[in-house]
Amino acid sequence: MVIDCGDLQPGRRVWSDRFYIGAAPTGEYEIRGEVLAHNLPVPQPFVLTIAATVNETTMSLQELMKR
Repeated sequence: MVIDCGDLQPGRRVWSDRFYIGAAPTGEYEIRGEVLAHNLPVPQPFVLTIAATVNETTMSLQELMKR
């Protein structure tokens, strides 16, 4: 996946209207990535930690499609 953040500045936050992750069971998950920029000699790695709480439910395909 590629996320275009435009210009990055120290301390700047980048928001997304939607962000989906599939997780099971409840727990912490690490997403690893790299920041690539013209002014960086090598890509800079980063780790984003997601704390996910999983709630299970049962529904039909029709119910799912309505959401």
